[in-house]
Amino acid sequence: VYKSEDGGSSWSEITGDLIRPADDYSFGGGQVIHAQAITFKSDDPDWLLVGAVGLALTTDGGATWQIGQSVHGIERGHADFTQLFFRGNNGLWMANDGGIYFHDVLASKTFHALGNSTTGLACTEMDFLDADRYVRGFGSQDNGSALSIDQGITWEFLGGGDGADIEIYDPDDGDIWYNVGADPWNTYRKRYGQAAEFSDNPPKYMPRIFYRRADDRIYTNDGTDIYSTSASADPIEAWVNEVGNLQSDTYGIRSMSGGNAGDPAFYVTYWTGGSADNHRDLTIVHKSGGSWQINHLEDFNPSVDYVQQVKVSELWPGECWVGMSGPPGSPKLMHTTDYGQTWEDLTANLVDLPAVKTIEVMPFDPLTLFVGTELGVYRSTDGGASWQPFMEGLPVGRSRELRLVADPSHSDQWQLILASDGKGMWSRAVVSPPVIFVDGDATGTEDGTIWHPYNTMAEGLLAAPAGAVVALRRDTYIEPSTVDQDVRLVSWGGGSAVVR
Repeated sequence: VYKSEDGGSSWSEITGDLIRPADDYSFGGGQVIHAQAITFKSDDPDWLLVGAVGLALTTDGGATWQIGQSVHGIERGHADFTQLFFRGNNGLWMANDGGIYFHDVLASKTFHALGNSTTGLACTEMDFLDADRYVRGFGSQDNGSALSIDQGITWEFLGGGDGADIEIYDPDDGDIWYNVGADPWNTYRKRYGQAAEFSDNPPKYMPRIFYRRADDRIYTNDGTDIYSTSASADPIEAWVNEVGNLQSDTYGIRSMSGGNAGDPAFYVTYWTGGSADNHRDLTIVHKSGGSWQINHLEDFNPSVDYVQQVKVSELWPGECWVGMSGPPGSPKLMHTTDYGQTWEDLTANLVDLPAVKTIEVMPFDPLTLFVGTELGVYRSTDGGASWQPFMEGLPVGRSRELRLVADPSHSDQWQLILASDGKGMWSRAVVSPPVIFVDGDATGTEDGTIWHPYNTMAEGLLAAPAGAVVALRRDTYIEPSTVDQDVRLVSWGGGSAVVR
């Protein structure tokens, strides 16, 4: 901290003992570069407040500092201060990773300005999202993870610290896997209404989680390998190494995502660091003939800064969309249907935006795509040839994750769920034909959703309203049939054939 008493012509340092050891988080610790804020009272220039992880106050112009969670009666409310300012001489406003707080200096009382369940400020930074049926779950920066089974009306808090990835493995009962913590990062299974069950996951900074319905397994990663365990076995089983040595450098896996169509496949991105700029790399791993095929794309797109997210198709093997960040003119969205052997650029007029952070695709309507950017959500209705803002009812700002959720009653009312950076979770209605799934290999409850498809084409047609899509997988369509309903027949998973 520096101070000038002559309008900026000269400066003197008054930092004092604000420089703390990296493991001392009473003020800044190793995160002091993340959160920095400063303010002073206009009627007392020697009264100076500095915020980082905690707070530091001097009332003698920097000769001495009070440091801690609470100073001079100011209750910090939460860690990581990003803004401090006075309204008048005694009204101190504070913004940190928990929200907005107000301190009355004369009364020496601190109040939060977060509202309540109905009038609160939607200011949570949600970095991870999953949504299906009536279940919503998120992981938030510095504010833990939470789960809702009533479309976000009420929430169950799952754990503190940083909330990381979350994956629904049973949307009927609200059962999930999630990762939460800081160091170490811990993975849990949570059956709704029951205590979380700890899973001794491989050590990794903010690992990802993916559920594959076909084998009822949860997948995760450490720095170089992908692991799996049974999603529902009791007790929780040990993690098994599936495929490893994806990269031997020290930077480690940043994200791992998969799909539920065809053979198992994983799409891996990386952190920067090590001996190269590996955040532009992409590894595509898929199983063929019982063995893993690894397609590592070194410097996947050299004109971009980061590979931000991979959206994997739930319908077709080998298909994904890749969102990227980079300077104006660089690609922001790429598409492949052959495990990355060839690519199509769908950036179009998104080219000057800083980044495509997240991607969602309307099932069986490849012309309709949604992307989340630094400036909000955009939609394309022509397969990526052009993009338009899709912001009615949604906040302008950085989008972190998108999910499309179908109405399980098979209406044409879909929901686009958005997790935003600093503005909470939102939903917007999307009109699209309902989809009735049919899979001859499925077992259990049948309701036509992708989780519980009908077993036969006849059942699917009986349940399909006019204008619906009837989606057939594998050998479901065996015998010739005449269909006289107002429906559209499609196939998925790579194994069916529909002839009109």
